[in-house]
Amino acid sequence: MILRRTARLLIALAALFAAPSCGRWPDRAETFRTIGIAGEVNDTGTAIVFKLQKFDMQFEAFVDALPDRSAFEAALADSAKTGRGMMVRYQPTGDSDSTGTVPSYIVRSIEYKGVEIAGEGEWSVFRALTDLFVPGDEALAGLARGVALHASGRNDEALIALDDALKHNSLDAPLAMLARRIHGEATWGIAIYSVKPGPVRDKLLVSALQDYAAVMRDDRDSFDAAISSASLLGELGDDADALAAFDGIRRDFPDSDYTVRIDRAIALRLSGKYQAALAELDALVKDDGPQSGMRYHYHRGWLLIELGRYRDAIAELTAGLDSQPDYLWAFVLRACAHTKLGELRPALSDQDEAVKLGKRVDDLFKELPGFIQERDKREAVLKLLHRAVDGGPQNIGDEVCSGYWYDLNYTRAKSPLLTADMVSAVLPDGTPAPAAGSTAEKK
Repeated sequence: MILRRTARLLIALAALFAAPSCGRWPDRAETFRTIGIAGEVNDTGTAIVFKLQKFDMQFEAFVDALPDRSAFEAALADSAKTGRGMMVRYQPTGDSDSTGTVPSYIVRSIEYKGVEIAGEGEWSVFRALTDLFVPGDEALAGLARGVALHASGRNDEALIALDDALKHNSLDAPLAMLARRIHGEATWGIAIYSVKPGPVRDKLLVSALQDYAAVMRDDRDSFDAAISSASLLGELGDDADALAAFDGIRRDFPDSDYTVRIDRAIALRLSGKYQAALAELDALVKDDGPQSGMRYHYHRGWLLIELGRYRDAIAELTAGLDSQPDYLWAFVLRACAHTKLGELRPALSDQDEAVKLGKRVDDLFKELPGFIQERDKREAVLKLLHRAVDGGPQNIGDEVCSGYWYDLNYTRAKSPLLTADMVSAVLPDGTPAPAAGSTAEKK
């Protein structure tokens, strides 16, 4: 890997000195944009290497290419601490990271809190070299592109790139499993954000489940594949197997209790079992102590709204926003809770903030039907609240709180496309599968 990178740098360096000296360096590789929260950071001496939470990618920012290194490092630290997202623009290097498990990308620019902290206008000769990277092998290039397309919300294109990467059968085992897992995530994303409930969506969900099953055949220790499979079983209406899978994952991955318990609560909420879902989150606190972070507070707040406990929901969502102040859906839910209590001005303020935050990602997801519907609904609710504050209709709680795309994730019966073999392939070892037909139709 290092030798490949060195060879490409030498070729790029030769091209650099052979190129005309006037004008801007031409782009030689496609660039992508992703919003995420800073995660693990390492300083290699020549570059600051970092990851974004929940993304299977490594980013490199050359130290000599940074206009203000201290500001850059401070932004990464602040993002990790506060949960505020940063917009990263990047391009593939054609390589994987030092462990050979995720693709590597070169940072082109980063925007944080509306300010560009690493921009194209300030790059040094190292920045110029990034335009001239020589592509690596086709399979790795396809994987890097597919992962980036998925992280950019372009799932249809991601599937094409990942299919191309997998057809070569030349990826090392960890990268091949990553390609298959991201293929499942992209398929799942299309199902949830582009297709309304019905047979077509179920077919896509089953396809995603089969991708995760393929990963688990080769690696029973893949937590990501296991937890995603459990959630998919729930979305396909198989409550009993989904809950059994979550229980098995808790047993096999005891250090992941936070994630598993919250995902289990989500599955219970989607099945309409609100009290059981809330009990799941309360048990998490009882077993592991007080919890923090947007994910816990957001999903607990959502449940409290479903149970009509609006004041408690506001407190929960406010605690979540203390840890992640730019999560627009927390503002949407808090606006709902305030409206249900007749507190229209706070509701208006929250909805206004949600609309503003949504505009940050408008151009990233503008082609997704689910995103378009949710964007239009947020803006319609904002207008409705403005009219109410100005003396219009006051009893608007139901209109403010419903009609979003996520409302389509209705309670449902078990999908007829889901077979016993599919379920068995993704259940943790030692988890008994319920008898055929044991999953009752939901109300």
